[in-house]
Amino acid sequence: MRQDILLIIPCSKIKVWDKNPEIKHVKAKDAYISPYFKLCRRFAESIDASWLIFSAKYGLISPEFIIPNNYDVSFNRNYDNEIITKTIEQAKEHKIYNFNKIYSFCGENYNKILHFVLRVYKKSFIIPFPEDMRTIGKRQRWVKHLCENPHLLP
Repeated sequence: MRQDILLIIPCSKIKVWDKNPEIKHVKAKDAYISPYFKLCRRFAESIDASWLIFSAKYGLISPEFIIPNNYDVSFNRNYDNEIITKTIEQAKEHKIYNFNKIYSFCGENYNKILHFVLRVYKKSFIIPFPEDMRTIGKRQRWVKHLCENPHLLP
């Protein structure tokens, strides 16, 4: 696994429970099933990069983190200081300060929080999309393109 870069991927509204509400205790990497999340995961795994999921409910979590059941929380609506404090601690637990490059595949509202969290560790992140690709549809097409052309990651 590449230890020099970290990809931070946003959680998604669409989760495994939307298809099967009876499921309990799912690994985070399997809980989120939106097309965008799946593409980001595929890209991270294809370049053998370290990656974390940024969840508005659980903070900065590993792909192996167990999510007990469905939830509907988003930084697009609101957030509180508790999740920020928790995310700062999680960044430390994940040793985020050891990575040379951190890439955020998140949207603007998530990146605002991420910027604040990483500043605590004197880190910043790279948004791997051209400026005109900030909508989810355009980001999704770009990540698909990155999957086919990983050398284009800035």
